[in-house]
Amino acid sequence: MALTDSLARQESWGSTPASSAAPESLSSQVMPQILADLEGAAPLRVLDVGYGMAETVAFFSEMERHCRLHFIGLQELLEREASLPEEERGEETWYRLFEEVLGGQGDERFDLILFWDFFNYLDEPAVRAFNRALTPYVDRQSRGHGFLAPNTNTAVPGRRYSLAAEDRIVMRPAAPLGPDIWQRPHGRLNSLLEAMAIGHSVLRHGGLLEFSIKGIR
Repeated sequence: MALTDSLARQESWGSTPASSAAPESLSSQVMPQILADLEGAAPLRVLDVGYGMAETVAFFSEMERHCRLHFIGLQELLEREASLPEEERGEETWYRLFEEVLGGQGDERFDLILFWDFFNYLDEPAVRAFNRALTPYVDRQSRGHGFLAPNTNTAVPGRRYSLAAEDRIVMRPAAPLGPDIWQRPHGRLNSLLEAMAIGHSVLRHGGLLEFSIKGIR
């Protein structure tokens, strides 16, 4: 498989899904091991690139150890970048946007990063910029979780994700995060990341790759 990105246009970006659509549950084959790797982390410092969904807040609130949760809603950055003139877009602009939202974390180092499907909405310059901005906040103990569209046959449905149990992820229908989907094999994503590397991965129904990722610096 060629280690290149493939672009797909999301025609439904900005649309609102039917409110009657029920959330789905996914039995995670990756998250239990991630949490086991972090068993000794106290407090457990969690970065969710999405929004403060009720299940995620409840799950970490019920842990016996103290947890610090950070939600940064990176969808807003996608919208801001998409609204810029073409000549103002690129890796350095992405870096400034990511640094802006991550810079408020001070000297925090994150044990667990919930990327969800965010990488699928980033082209290569954006992934490189995200890696640069995130690097000060991860170390070798850091772990992460995400979903990757590994080829052009893989659709990325608009969803908002939350963690309801160590092995259960809740997925709610939502508008796509951005207008474009960038499909890439996990080897290509690894080549764009310097601070973290993909570890275990499992192909799920629909073609998305559920993966774990760990800090390597």
